Amino acid sequence: MSWRVLQALVVVALLAVMGCGETILDWSPDGSRVVVQWPRDSQTTVLRVVNVTTGAFRTLPGSSDAGVPAWSPDGRFIAFARHSAHSRPTVCLYDVEAGSTQELLKDAHGPLVWREDSARLLAFRSDPDRAVSLTVPDGYLTWEAQLPGSVLEDNAGCAWVPNTDNIIVNVGNDLWIIEGAEATRLTTTGDVIGMRLSTDGARLTWARTCKASDLAPFTLYSMSLKERSGQRLPLPLPMGRICTHRNKERPDTFPVVIDPNSRRLVVGLKWTGRRTFHAHLVAMRLDGSDQRAVATIGPDEFAISPSFSPAGRRLAFIVGSKNRIRLVVANADGTGCRTVMRGIISGR
Repeated sequence: MSWRVLQALVVVALLAVMGCGETILDWSPDGSRVVVQWPRDSQTTVLRVVNVTTGAFRTLPGSSDAGVPAWSPDGRFIAFARHSAHSRPTVCLYDVEAGSTQELLKDAHGPLVWREDSARLLAFRSDPDRAVSLTVPDGYLTWEAQLPGSVLEDNAGCAWVPNTDNIIVNVGNDLWIIEGAEATRLTTTGDVIGMRLSTDGARLTWARTCKASDLAPFTLYSMSLKERSGQRLPLPLPMGRICTHRNKERPDTFPVVIDPNSRRLVVGLKWTGRRTFHAHLVAMRLDGSDQRAVATIGPDEFAISPSFSPAGRRLAFIVGSKNRIRLVVANADGTGCRTVMRGIISGR
């Protein structure tokens, strides 16, 4: 799994980034700032903490070639994974109050997920593939569990079940729950493209790809973790003109992101032509109503890594092209879009 997201922008104009759906930004608990992976030049990236009101930012020390940032629920730490062609992948921890960065665990990578008490951090290792739990801030390994496969789907998210050491993880586009060292399969369809665990950990909602011609290109399901019985939610309403391009072809769907309250979602739709590509980022309610194209995205631009604020009131995402990038913030319903920060990606 490649997680060095924005480094390939110059060569492939964000095509690879959009395809892998890596997490490249995360919100502070109070919703006032985001931490985002940002290109420093054509070869390297850094992490920036950006005030979403003023656009003021600072660069995290020790964040060169870093990605998958995750802000702790108490606001004190930002975890991230660092990797380059000349070093082993390493999970690091930035102390927001002290302004310092430390290494937590070598040979480990994201996605990174915090437990609700900010005392544990979930990371992943390869060879063999397994999930590991680390104490914070000392990085002590408390447990590890073998994953049921090798294709970890970061684009559909992972979750820590509150008040437990159980995790839900997407492996091979199916959802699994790992309880202790035992992995139990929750879905068997191999097409999960987004998930959200309720705040109390009682209910899981997820999205699947769908090829129906007259409906949205995804369907939604819900499951009680206690009963472990999934139910299909009412089909999203037809997405009308948003779902088709001028040539009437159906779009490819990239990750569905559900808000923390499980009331709204945002989905990316992509059309690829012979010479150009087009994309929309569409916000809506879970029943498909109140649809809105969140931002005007021009030809040969992509919108990637949408992320809802912890309260579910705002949305942040990246719009990029071959050599330009911008950080955009909007209301959760897709209104009030504005660019917070812009950047230019220099050529070689």
